[in-house]
Amino acid sequence: MKNLLKKNISYNLFLIIYVIAIIIPSMVILTKENAVIDIALSFGLLILMVWYACDKRRQTASDWGISNIYTRNEELRFFMDIHRMHYWNEVDILLVYHPAEFLSHNIDELSVMAKIGAKIRILLMDPESQYISCLEEHLHMKKGEYAFYALQLQNWAKKIAESPECIECNIEIKFFDDFPPDNMFRAHDKLFSYSNKMGTGSKDVLTYVYEKDSKGYERQKKLYDYFWQESVSYKKEITMAMIDNFRYHSTNNVLSYKF
Repeated sequence: MKNLLKKNISYNLFLIIYVIAIIIPSMVILTKENAVIDIALSFGLLILMVWYACDKRRQTASDWGISNIYTRNEELRFFMDIHRMHYWNEVDILLVYHPAEFLSHNIDELSVMAKIGAKIRILLMDPESQYISCLEEHLHMKKGEYAFYALQLQNWAKKIAESPECIECNIEIKFFDDFPPDNMFRAHDKLFSYSNKMGTGSKDVLTYVYEKDSKGYERQKKLYDYFWQESVSYKKEITMAMIDNFRYHSTNNVLSYKF
């Protein structure tokens, strides 16, 4: 959102400089007798152009329900920490990019949600998918790393279900074999969507936050529901035999969670 605001300010500043430096002098030179009227009309035109640009951007953000656009992980985590009380009803997760980072930041919170009865649906790519090798190479992951975290998430769900604190656990994990979509995290009235960080040339990535009942929210939710269909995704037991370099991944595992 900050980047959008800066871009908007730069655009408006350009319009002001253009009118003052080019349009007004030209009109004064051409029509000296009506210079005051021309200047007034120029400023009127400027105001209309600025208003139109701002209103169009505001309307687009409003229609799609974009409440925030985060560029840094710290900003996103701060937002989620403040609004975590919104997240106790139902959670949808589509996890393709950077599973280790997402899980290390959110696994404890997800554990609490699961134990108090939140409905949690998790979609992962099939570790045996034709796209996994390309995905791991693109993300600079070690071979077998995505499968390792799929197994970790599967074991986490089983441990939570066996926990005496879990009165009514409702965690479902399904897999799909399709071209990798964006990551998605829907928590009741907020929906986060972001893709791969590696393509940005930095550790940060654009994360879009959509409000419930908006065009953006409903579009992303429909996409998730499409992938959740039985004709698209399926349940699967992940085993150690599916994981290349299991010993290496277990030694360098960054994921820890409490039960």
